Amino acid sequence: MAFSPEFIEELKRVTSISRILGKFVTWDPKKTKAAKGDYWACCPFHSEKTPSFHATESRGTYYCFSCQEKGNAFTFLQKSQGMSFADAVKFLAAEANLALPEPTGKEKEQAKKVNYLIKIHEIASGYYRDQLNSSIGKPSLDYLKSRGLKSSTIKDFGIGYAPNMPELITLLNNSGYSQEQIVEAGLAKHSDNGTGVYTTFRDRIVFPIQDSRGRVIAFGGRAMDPKVPAKYLNSPNTQIFSKGNILYNLHNASALVHEDNPLLVVEGYMDAIALHQAGFTASVAPLGTAVTAKHLTQLWRLFPLPIFAMDGDEAGIRAAQRIVDLALPFLSPGKSIRFCTLPQGLDPDELIIKRGVQGMRDCLNQSLEFCDFLWASETLGKRFDTLNARTILKDTLNGKIGQIENPVVRNLFKNDLNQRFFDNYIRRSSNKAGLKKLKPTGHLSRKVKESLTPDDKTAKDSEFYLLEALIVSLCLHYPEIIDDSIDEIETYDFLSDELNGIKSFILNHQELIATSPESLMNQLQGSEHSQEIEMLLDIRELNILPEISDRRMSTQAKSLFQATLVRLKNLRHQRNLIQEITDTDVNTYDNELLNLLKDVNLKRDDIETTILDQDSMIPDKENDDLNEDKKRLEEIISSLTATSHNSDTTSILTPPKATEPAKENEMVMENSHRISKADYQELQNLIDK
Repeated sequence: MAFSPEFIEELKRVTSISRILGKFVTWDPKKTKAAKGDYWACCPFHSEKTPSFHATESRGTYYCFSCQEKGNAFTFLQKSQGMSFADAVKFLAAEANLALPEPTGKEKEQAKKVNYLIKIHEIASGYYRDQLNSSIGKPSLDYLKSRGLKSSTIKDFGIGYAPNMPELITLLNNSGYSQEQIVEAGLAKHSDNGTGVYTTFRDRIVFPIQDSRGRVIAFGGRAMDPKVPAKYLNSPNTQIFSKGNILYNLHNASALVHEDNPLLVVEGYMDAIALHQAGFTASVAPLGTAVTAKHLTQLWRLFPLPIFAMDGDEAGIRAAQRIVDLALPFLSPGKSIRFCTLPQGLDPDELIIKRGVQGMRDCLNQSLEFCDFLWASETLGKRFDTLNARTILKDTLNGKIGQIENPVVRNLFKNDLNQRFFDNYIRRSSNKAGLKKLKPTGHLSRKVKESLTPDDKTAKDSEFYLLEALIVSLCLHYPEIIDDSIDEIETYDFLSDELNGIKSFILNHQELIATSPESLMNQLQGSEHSQEIEMLLDIRELNILPEISDRRMSTQAKSLFQATLVRLKNLRHQRNLIQEITDTDVNTYDNELLNLLKDVNLKRDDIETTILDQDSMIPDKENDDLNEDKKRLEEIISSLTATSHNSDTTSILTPPKATEPAKENEMVMENSHRISKADYQELQNLIDK
């Protein structure tokens, strides 16, 4: 319904903002000066203990000095209660006993259509509920109960069953509605032969979808037959329903959300219902579509920091990353998002069944703030020990930050992410021995790390996989490398089963190499390894290398192949030594292993000389500390071998004889070498660095 500017101005004049807002906030008696029309309260748009939310009666406006939320009575009802503008006008008019203007002829016709569409859905909803509780709906009812839903929950949410019969159309016809009106409501479709209509929902559990006023405006249906292509089906868009604008269960959540019962966003009906039943009553879900900007606006009207609890699988992580990109431009003080990543393979519904309410609460308590999730999604499980990798990361982060329109939030995010980048990949980038893989820091729970970081040692973004993938990719782009290095390729055992499979195919089809360089690739793409080849050719870290992108660099490619192979062998040797030392009892370190590890680390230094750009320069103190660490490590190892250096031999493998008992401050190692307890502790600390 349209309202004239004159009517809106009159409504503003007669509206008391302190009285309207006082229905939803508690005015602070100490700071409020009612006689002056000056009102203060804790802000309803964000959590706070000291009142910073201020309303001025004379101007009819409010402003929060903390989160900068501002507006009038109309915007307050829209943002805090999820009302539409028309509903806010009607609410304020009723409060002020001001009669609404008479609608025009067109508005009357539109209102009439809305009314009969709502009535059709009301009749259909009752029919579906009756069917669920009949003999024909028993399998569906049993399924709902097997998913853990109580009878009271099924009743509260109005869940029903749509049989594979035309009875609903007959019922609506008998209630005075034509077939065209039923089709217009989205509950029926025209037959292909044009002879009649058939019901939209057939043999499906149906979930009523309600608007902000609790009126049924559409349905979502879950197929009972597992062979049906579309497992979930929603009503088509109608005069009263638009999938991209509606969130399931929002009408319930809007009345129940508060600081201790945060607004949760999940992926489906069953998730929202299961969470509601478990006590998380402010839970909503999009209707089979991606989250939209309109969804975010509705969420922020109700709660400043909604939590997105996405399924713990790759699709769930990708969905969360899309929400990051969607929300970035709209972030502002008092409007942000948290992300709760569920355990691998579980959605909220399944998590509650398997681990109970406390299991879900534990996950929510570990949810990440927006900036934490952005950093984690771009870094966890990845290596950034090359200039190219760090450049790509920095460029990606800068691109994300640049999308934030609010300057305050943009600057805070920029400072935060720049500090993380420096702490993790510049301060710690050096020619260290590489004893440990660089890991992003931050307060990330083990469960979150597990869900974002692949468990497999051959994860597609691990250092070993990328290096091995480079070996195979070079062979495919330059088949002459295979002829030149056939012995090395045959004897190298890849950690990845997929890459080993490609290697075996190459070795078994060497005749294709001589025929044509393209023949080998074509055969691989048509073989059982086609998916692995597609993934291999799509690795961004490899595609940016000039040896891969420019097929004319045969000489450079051969050199890179040999250098990469040497690096891989060294890394595997290093890993084996570290594993052997790690598995050794803490009191029985063998200094031979330590010397071997030192040699391997020095060799890796030679292989992996990292040239940093000017922004990545390490402070002199950092370099001095590293040199001191190396120097101290060599001194301790030298002290272990000193007792074996005599005129007859200089072999560190010949242990000295323990002619005297160990002193109180000494330890005797397995090979009888002596070391002070202080040096031994320092040695462990140096190895752990």
